[in-house]
Amino acid sequence: MKVAQSTGAYELEVMDKSHNKIMKGQSLDPKGTVWNGNFEFYHPDGNIESRGLYQEGAKVGVWERFDSKGNQLAERMYAAFDHKSMAYFYVDQMPVYRGGEKKFQEFLKLSWKEIVNDNVFLEKEGPLELSFIVTEKGSVVSPRFTQGVSAEWDAKALNLLTVIPDWVPGKNQGENVRVKVRLLIELWE
Repeated sequence: MKVAQSTGAYELEVMDKSHNKIMKGQSLDPKGTVWNGNFEFYHPDGNIESRGLYQEGAKVGVWERFDSKGNQLAERMYAAFDHKSMAYFYVDQMPVYRGGEKKFQEFLKLSWKEIVNDNVFLEKEGPLELSFIVTEKGSVVSPRFTQGVSAEWDAKALNLLTVIPDWVPGKNQGENVRVKVRLLIELWE
């Protein structure tokens, strides 16, 4: 397996003994164990076998499938459920912040204004990525950075998020469910 770092992820490529590509995709970690992003798998002849999305190690959403001659087969739908956090990654209706994402970004900027000017923060390139779970009732629990600034800055930032306003909960098949949300956050504009 080849692993190469790119913007915010690690590019993966797996070849067989004859150097034919078997798979390509992305991982959240340098060892290539937490698959996350778009993936493609290949038949031994090099034709695409399937493609779709992984989120934190689980297949989610619709996956396209093909036979070895390139003919499209029936798609497969994968439930996007994380058993560890007991929350979905992807649902029929994703949770939304009351007031919209722009208002949530403003809430974060206000919450973090005292630490945004830290020297360590100013050296950060690219967006932050915050993950949390929106419960069935819309409350936000378990916030953490999947892409932060530094362990110290991230801890300060999370401590300042003691009360995150409720969201409109996500729905799956008409029922409110727990949903894991991941947001890119641009604080330095």
